[in-house]
Amino acid sequence: MLEADVEVDRRGFTVSMALRVASGERLALFGPSGAGKTTALEIIAGLVPPRRGQVVLAGRVLTRTSAPRVAVPPCFGADGMFQPWSAQVRT
Repeated sequence: MLEADVEVDRRGFTVSMALRVASGERLALFGPSGAGKTTALEIIAGLVPPRRGQVVLAGRVLTRTSAPRVAVPPCFGADGMFQPWSAQVRT
């Protein structure tokens, strides 16, 4: 089970999130641009430390008190940056 009850301050507003996803369930986040969907995923992934609360997965607390050091930063929206691969057969 994934459980989260957190708050984080972002550019003039606060993202508050409370959720519980049982094993085998799926979760979809949707909303208008700037609503906090990416921030919510960053908190769950441990990339952004929450101001308040915690994220728990299968009874293990995943919440960090500071942002982790990452060797390669994540690239959200990368699917639009690369053109599809194409192959040509020459005869």
